[in-house]
Amino acid sequence: MRNATKLKKELHKLGIKTYRNSKTNGVFVKKNDVVAALKVAAAGPDTFVAANELMAGMAFKDLIVQLQSNEVVESLDNELVRKNFEELLEIHLTDARALLEKHMDDIITEAQ
Repeated sequence: MRNATKLKKELHKLGIKTYRNSKTNGVFVKKNDVVAALKVAAAGPDTFVAANELMAGMAFKDLIVQLQSNEVVESLDNELVRKNFEELLEIHLTDARALLEKHMDDIITEAQ
């Protein structure tokens, strides 16, 4: 089980979704997900690939880690969690907006 968890984490880092087979408890991936991830990796970070994420996924764990790193754990309340969520969301939106501007011409070309 430990190796399967490690494998899933490594695949997720590469942007490859993993699925669990409930009958065998095995991990599998879809061929198209692997092919798309390989194309993105081969293209490099500055090359436009339509399959690239415009905005990286944000998990509850990201918010929890941010709260822990801000050392506000003792004084947590609803408002502080919302404030940190908004800050985290703004970071993601800023990155997405920069990518959008950087690849605007490519996006228009691809959409036509």
